[in-house]
Amino acid sequence: MSSSDPSAPEEAVADASATDATPADGARRSIGSRGLRLIPWAVTLAALGWIGWTTDFDGIVDAVAGANAALFFGAMMGLYVVLWFVDSVAIAWVYRRYHAPNLRVRDVVPVRGATYILGILNYAVGAAAMALYFRRKHRVGLVEGGASLLVLMAVDFGLAMILVIVGGAVLPDGWREITLVIGAIFALAVIGHLLFWRGPWTWGPLERVRQHPKLGGFRDATIADYATMAALRAPVVGLYVCMHLATLAAFDIDVPLARLLVYVPVQMVIAALPLSVGGLGTVQAAQRVFYGPWVDTTGVDAAAGVDPSIAIVDAYALTLFFGFLVPRVLIGLGCLRAVGDALAETPGPDSPSSSEPTP
Repeated sequence: MSSSDPSAPEEAVADASATDATPADGARRSIGSRGLRLIPWAVTLAALGWIGWTTDFDGIVDAVAGANAALFFGAMMGLYVVLWFVDSVAIAWVYRRYHAPNLRVRDVVPVRGATYILGILNYAVGAAAMALYFRRKHRVGLVEGGASLLVLMAVDFGLAMILVIVGGAVLPDGWREITLVIGAIFALAVIGHLLFWRGPWTWGPLERVRQHPKLGGFRDATIADYATMAALRAPVVGLYVCMHLATLAAFDIDVPLARLLVYVPVQMVIAALPLSVGGLGTVQAAQRVFYGPWVDTTGVDAAAGVDPSIAIVDAYALTLFFGFLVPRVLIGLGCLRAVGDALAETPGPDSPSSSEPTP
């Protein structure tokens, strides 16, 4: 309400006071916000700078030239198409369960594919774009849909963390203690989450949050729902492990499957954290630690003072980054037109846009 409204002078005074305080407060918030946004870029640049400073570029070129490109990119493309379908099935189930009972998997496939492009920078960006799409196309509230996708993201993170905690004994020295700490924090977070949303008691002022109509995805999710989502998302971890198994083989890096079942979820957790841009830099640094001991350096020349395994792992890490990038871009570009056509259509009375959850 503006201060020119004569019907509410008290509100006008309050607004004026707020306005007087806004420039300095707003400037501080803006600087803080920009600083937080710059942190991932700073970490990425620092990690890449360290990798570039300590690697052997000639060794990277030789390793890339000697890799099996057909196996590498063939496995990535084929497995990513399967991942795309698995992703779509899980998202369709969540939206059908809580928001749109008539939603079909084929309604989700194009938008999930299109958002892979946005997800290159950060998974959450792609999820936000999906929530916006379902709001416009299927009339699912932005907050409600986003909350449900957040539950699905939490399940993904939980599955990765469980594998890391269970297999923590095979991690290199120095990582096990970190795993125990993160595992304890994760366990407490899970317990707190379930108690807050499913507890039979009230939480005082926080009860307003729990009972907010737009946060029904958190409030209505039962243990059975979480188990179903975990079953739907478990193949995602398996597919990522298969991707690494095939692509590592293309570089003759023979990492045992039992180790990959832990190393890959660790990388997934690192990539999901907003510490760097899409995990770039931080994941590659972790791969040096995980995969270096499994590189066969027999007959490999290296620059003076450089471990010959480092260049091979760096070559693999660099190629893997593009290996994830290429299918995402191709799938995303292939889906953009279908998404545009779908948004251009006006939802009819039979459109899967009901907000009533399935029983």
